[in-house]
Amino acid sequence: MSVEFKSLLNLPSLREAEVVAGVDGLKRQVSSITVLEQSNVAKLREELFNQEDKYGSEIVISGLMTISHDIDAQVEMIQHLQREGEIGLILYYVGVFIPEIDQRLLDTCNKLNFPLIVMPEGEPSLRYSEVIYEVVEAIVKQEMVETSFSNQMVEQISKLPANQRNADTMLKMLTDRTHSSIVLTDMRGQIINAGTWPSISTLDLSYMVKQTIGTNIQSIETVSAVKRTIFHSGMEAIQFYMFKENQPLTENMVEQAAEVVQIFMNLWGQNYEAVNTQELVKAILNDESVKMRRLGAVLHIDVGNH
Repeated sequence: MSVEFKSLLNLPSLREAEVVAGVDGLKRQVSSITVLEQSNVAKLREELFNQEDKYGSEIVISGLMTISHDIDAQVEMIQHLQREGEIGLILYYVGVFIPEIDQRLLDTCNKLNFPLIVMPEGEPSLRYSEVIYEVVEAIVKQEMVETSFSNQMVEQISKLPANQRNADTMLKMLTDRTHSSIVLTDMRGQIINAGTWPSISTLDLSYMVKQTIGTNIQSIETVSAVKRTIFHSGMEAIQFYMFKENQPLTENMVEQAAEVVQIFMNLWGQNYEAVNTQELVKAILNDESVKMRRLGAVLHIDVGNH
């Protein structure tokens, strides 16, 4: 679930902050927040960012301390954040590390509709944790109030660039919203795509798929599990599995998540099963073990040593 960017400005921790550029971007929805202090764009591009994992709903907190006096680098950073799917920057420590906001930075944010929100200037005692806590709390409260999320998520997917409108991004959005792991298999049970919650989950997905039977929610050890069939062009196409550790799944959550997958397949699933070596190379480089094994099996390539 997400909240409107503009509404977050009413939070106590952001009430004294000032929107200095990119006002039009405040209409976007926010579903997460992150901290960024690595300001070397080349290193960010190589080590941290993966555009396919972004879906245009994350705001960034930073003091840009390592480039506090480098306006060109600041402009490049904003451009890079926007390209990678971030939707705004909450800037700390202006008047402490950054002397002032340069007009070129303002012009860049306005051009990109990228909100630049400046915390009270000259305040070295400001803490990131206060904004992070309140933003996350607002998002969680919204999730509890609005249990219906499928329509909003489909709309969000429809607005993604074509290269990001794929099953991996869709599953990432669903795992973030439901805090559960989701697996798509072919009708034989072979994993095609998977998204895990948390991202470093060590849950044995292959084992869980084999143990999950029927369409009713069941418990497998400490995992709540369920399986549903997804149709494409009126025929059974894939199996949808959902796993939640240490907490029970609800029927409403399962139905909504399966509905998102079903609509995705109907609207954008024409080339869903297309596989090529370029995808395999990307999976190896990104250390995506599940996807890597799946593609390797389809292409008859041994990836066991990678």
